[in-house]
Amino acid sequence: MVGDRETTGTQRWVVGVDGSDNSVRALRWAAHNAPGRASTLRIVRAWSVPTSGGLTVVPSMIAEFRPETAYESLEALTAEMDSLGVTVEATVEYGATSTVLLDACDDADLLVIGTRGLGGFSRLLLGSTSHQCATHARVAVVVVPAATDADADLERIVVGMDASAGARAALAWTLDFAAEDAVVEVVG
Repeated sequence: MVGDRETTGTQRWVVGVDGSDNSVRALRWAAHNAPGRASTLRIVRAWSVPTSGGLTVVPSMIAEFRPETAYESLEALTAEMDSLGVTVEATVEYGATSTVLLDACDDADLLVIGTRGLGGFSRLLLGSTSHQCATHARVAVVVVPAATDADADLERIVVGMDASAGARAALAWTLDFAAEDAVVEVVG
């Protein structure tokens, strides 16, 4: 049970993790909220080769650049998730982060990401990856704010509303997701 309602726990959630505090907070949020709602939590870490000065990376070179630390940090983050009661999958994929995450959502019901990752533009409220995912995902997207207590139950959820089908779908998803005692605030 979540709140006072039964849930089926059959959804597949994707969580984007890059090792930043915000992405770890998003993972903790997903881990806290997944039991009873999701059957699978797929944790995805993207990596790419920084290129400059005309360096061209061909597919046969990718394995040479693969960062072992990406795998190690992902293993460390998922090690303590055995007790969730959901299947936890972890994968490291090569490619631009937003592209990798959007592709990972092909068979998912929800994408969970932090507001900003390890990218450089600190003045942005949303990082470029979270902005790209929020505007281009074909599934519901939860962007976990930096000030969120990831281990607390949701008391308030804000949904942006306009006349679009996407906004109506977001509201429907939120009403299904929210516990009965949570406040759902619709902002237009």
